[in-house]
Amino acid sequence: MTHSGNPFNHLLKTLEVDGSTYKYYDLLALKDSRYEKLPFSIRVLLEAAVRCCDNFQVKEADIDNILNWETFQYKEGGVDVAFTPARVILQDFTGVPCVTDVAAMRDVVQKLGGDPERVNPLCPADLVIDHSVQVDFSTSTLRDSPNPGGGGRLLVTSSRKSDPNSSRFNSCSKNTINENHSKSSSNAFKNSDCERMRMWRHNSQNLNLPPSLSRLKQELRNPNVSPHPNFPLQYETCPFHKARSIGSDALEKNLDLEFERNKERFEFLKWGAKSLKNMTIVPPGSGICHQVNLEYLARVVFNNNGVLYPDSLVGADSHTTMINGLGIVGWGVGGIEAEAVMLGQTISMVLPQVVGYKLIGKMNPMVTSTDVVLTITKHLRQLGVVGKFVEFFGPGVAELSIADRATISNMCPEYGATVGFFPVDDKSIEYLQQTGRDEKNLKYVKAYLKAVNMYRDYKNSDQDPVFSETVTLDLGDVVSSVSGPKRPHDRVPVQEMKKDFQNCLVNKVGFKGFGLDPQKLSTTVPFTFNDQQYFLRHGAVVIAAITSCTNTSNPSVMLGAGLLAKKAVEKGLSVMPYIKTSMSPGSGVVTYYLQESGVIKYLQQLGFDVVGYGCMTCIGNSGPLPECIVEAIDMVMYF
Repeated sequence: MTHSGNPFNHLLKTLEVDGSTYKYYDLLALKDSRYEKLPFSIRVLLEAAVRCCDNFQVKEADIDNILNWETFQYKEGGVDVAFTPARVILQDFTGVPCVTDVAAMRDVVQKLGGDPERVNPLCPADLVIDHSVQVDFSTSTLRDSPNPGGGGRLLVTSSRKSDPNSSRFNSCSKNTINENHSKSSSNAFKNSDCERMRMWRHNSQNLNLPPSLSRLKQELRNPNVSPHPNFPLQYETCPFHKARSIGSDALEKNLDLEFERNKERFEFLKWGAKSLKNMTIVPPGSGICHQVNLEYLARVVFNNNGVLYPDSLVGADSHTTMINGLGIVGWGVGGIEAEAVMLGQTISMVLPQVVGYKLIGKMNPMVTSTDVVLTITKHLRQLGVVGKFVEFFGPGVAELSIADRATISNMCPEYGATVGFFPVDDKSIEYLQQTGRDEKNLKYVKAYLKAVNMYRDYKNSDQDPVFSETVTLDLGDVVSSVSGPKRPHDRVPVQEMKKDFQNCLVNKVGFKGFGLDPQKLSTTVPFTFNDQQYFLRHGAVVIAAITSCTNTSNPSVMLGAGLLAKKAVEKGLSVMPYIKTSMSPGSGVVTYYLQESGVIKYLQQLGFDVVGYGCMTCIGNSGPLPECIVEAIDMVMYF
């Protein structure tokens, strides 16, 4: 967004890239030595202030305050500055109220005699429906309970980003997909006429979706949406939709139940997708919003009518920070703040301190990004970074993939910072290529970021900016870890896990204690499941889920889980049949590489079949447990 009365319009310069001409605000033309000292994350705030300066919402004083970051960051009481994000991302739980408010404003405008269609978001907004699906059916349910069995086919739905003037749903077929991660016309929401079963019903019924729901599913198919305005995807087919699996009827049944429960919400969002300009709504079953954002929605650099500027965002979800791993400044805010940004308002924020987190060395081959982020989380919680930016630098960053960086950025809420930022480098561009972004657009992304000194070479220490303070982690020191039992930042080395959990059982009730009587730890309660008797005791597992935007977005972690499952199957290990197992990947891409690598069959044999694409168990949408297990748990706690 630019303004004709912007006092910094003299900074507008032209940039020639591959025969095309663009404009951008040349921050180097400020000829201010303070700019080169700014952390890369603060440079994004500065560019937004310069570009959007109107001396009303964004004042010239804001630009001067940001340039004085090195001094003003420590000012008592803080210094407020205005920030204008480039876009907003929402999930359906917090996004529906935002769309409702826009609809209400349209009603008022119409009653006052105005044109309601003029009421639209001023700031581009993307809403991904990922919070409404739950694990009513799982592989273990279909395979082991009295309910009918599996043998269904995988159903993955995906949506494509539309252009600002034509925001509509689109999805892929349950048998085929026109492109990897959404492309052209498809039939994902066509009525499948599948058998509908509610979980734990002993007498099965064949149920078709009501006609109204069938129509809604069919309406969510739209063959006329244009490709993503900045990064149209390239590939023609996505073969994992054709594959069959052990119990993936659960996938289709969970999706059908989601539609049944949320009929009015989805009809309303369908209206919003068709009626509101500058807003895209990604349909159910596409994936977790942060993974969809990373793989598909992210621009890295906006091209708005030929004017280039950095992608940035706020989101109505705490893990919005995952996008920081791709070099995009963004964080979670409340629904009211997100809605205000949609309507053209700025974010008022205190100029933050920026902690420089230096990574050196290389990861041990047996260590994953999850181990790294748990180590970083514990370290930063001890350091205290609430209200601060964390910016990663050092040669160790070059050893991390974008998926690894995204995992670290994703847990920013857990270590308490506002952002966990990785500036754009060559690996960022490679990731955009791998996810099918247009090569022509990638050229101006790289050229622009280099022109404004926002492109990073992590091995070049001359680029290191000034930080509020600096801490260092040697990646070679990271060991295999888990966290818990209650908080993700309570890291425990794997070799100490057994002893730590045993201590937690008897410790005083708190973050590291359950306060159980040591004399009752061996108490067992019998229960019958599928005509077999089993026993529960303290610490027994009844729900096992491979889920969350943190874990299922990382190929090395997911493939590692697949290899572990392979070894378990080969060694004759199995999962107790009463354990409710499920896997909900962050996107269909995860299913694709699990199938192509050949490991998904081992996960399925252990009960971890794909049951949906959304947050699911991670946000409490695990669905009900069998009554016999619920009663057994109550008895264990009673004794």
